[in-house]
Amino acid sequence: MIRHPVARQKDDRKKKIVKSMERAKLTPIDNFVNKFPHELSGGEQQKALIARSLVQEAKILLLDEPTAGMNAAETHIVGKLILKLRDEGLTILVIEHDMELISQVCDEVVALNFGQLIADGTPAEIKANSAVIEAYLGEEEEAAPA
Repeated sequence: MIRHPVARQKDDRKKKIVKSMERAKLTPIDNFVNKFPHELSGGEQQKALIARSLVQEAKILLLDEPTAGMNAAETHIVGKLILKLRDEGLTILVIEHDMELISQVCDEVVALNFGQLIADGTPAEIKANSAVIEAYLGEEEEAAPA
């Protein structure tokens, strides 16, 4: 039996919708899936953006401050999600200043200061790097003599 091209397209579309919904379920968006974006908190908006990327079957996920506006519990949930996606084979690039999250999800870290590479290595190496400490925390001032 030869299927009509329109019927095949409908079947393909149904399969894509089912697959998209399955991928979207990887993100914790259940409690706000029926809201408009302007009704979401910053943390919910970030989760929705990740879900949208997954639905579009991204091969590489670029996350710029993915936990902006989130509390520690939400940040931990997003960290677990990032790890789960990595374990499924997705390549993920995270731009983030939260070193706790970076330590949780990254195998390799590159630190830049005004667009210039100042360090690369493991999260532990980056945390201990004097150039990174100076760039992001400032130099410690010596105590004035008494």
